[in-house]
Amino acid sequence: MNRRFPTAGLMITLFGFAGAATLVQAKDIPVDYTYCHAGTASVVTASKEFILNGAEFRGITKSNIEDKTFDNHTYHCVAINRLGEQTVNRGYCKGISPDGDAYFLEYSRVGTGEGTWKVLQGTGKWKGLAGDVVFRVTTQGTPVTPGTFQGCGIGKGKYTLPD
Repeated sequence: MNRRFPTAGLMITLFGFAGAATLVQAKDIPVDYTYCHAGTASVVTASKEFILNGAEFRGITKSNIEDKTFDNHTYHCVAINRLGEQTVNRGYCKGISPDGDAYFLEYSRVGTGEGTWKVLQGTGKWKGLAGDVVFRVTTQGTPVTPGTFQGCGIGKGKYTLPD
């Protein structure tokens, strides 16, 4: 019996796994877009210390770069917001590309500066989408009617997608 066979088999197995690992590479997708949305907010509670509201909004994106991967996506979000000494926004969004494939994001922002969108999962061509993108609100309009809001912002960074 050849004692080197188990070692050779182990080496082939290890190199096979290493080769398979290199086949599953991630593709970087640059993100730089403007988003605008409109929605409604309902007050859950209001006191001198803070206001707690729930919000629902819908919007669209426009790519600011040559890569148009995230151009013309629509989205629908639900959120809980705490307004007071320190503003806290947390929510979930469904983004839909023009071809109908979807991805789901969780977002959070503390204060009035930048926040983060974190990918939870995707469908179709977005299956395996991963990463976090930083967003910043750039404008908020005067409410058209009580209980509504409108705004725009910029999202920048990169997502990754398995090749």
